[in-house]
Amino acid sequence: MKLVIFLERVFMPTKEWRKRNRSRYREYQRRYFSKPGRKKEQSERMRAINRRVKLEVLRHYSRDLKCARCGFNDVRALSIDHINGGGQRQVRSGVTMLYHWLRRNNYPADFQVLCMNCQFIKREENKECKRDSAAGVWYAPKPSTNQSQRKSPDKTAE
Repeated sequence: MKLVIFLERVFMPTKEWRKRNRSRYREYQRRYFSKPGRKKEQSERMRAINRRVKLEVLRHYSRDLKCARCGFNDVRALSIDHINGGGQRQVRSGVTMLYHWLRRNNYPADFQVLCMNCQFIKREENKECKRDSAAGVWYAPKPSTNQSQRKSPDKTAE
């Protein structure tokens, strides 16, 4: 708990300063990243962090790092899958870095580890994604707006 308070004391003023001095901060970033090798160094650092977070999340959902369906165990092809579908809905709601989101939200139970082959097979079996064969494009179906699925207004509140 003390660490959290310390970090808030140290980093909050920085965040506030960045908000108030957006143009100065952007100028600083422009100068910092204009130096040779800085962009590459930063992208390598972020790649390493993302790899580490992915491995941590995969280990949480599958201790032995295997696909839940077929047992495939090459980490490069393993990923997180929404057990009940809904990945597109989550992306539309603004979740972009899924592994970081899972970690921040204390690893919700609605996820599993699948290899990419099993993910695509599951997506096809559950008709989570449709294919426009003429264009050769995959797209997520839009949520249906049937009357039966819409919630009716609560009449007891009147």
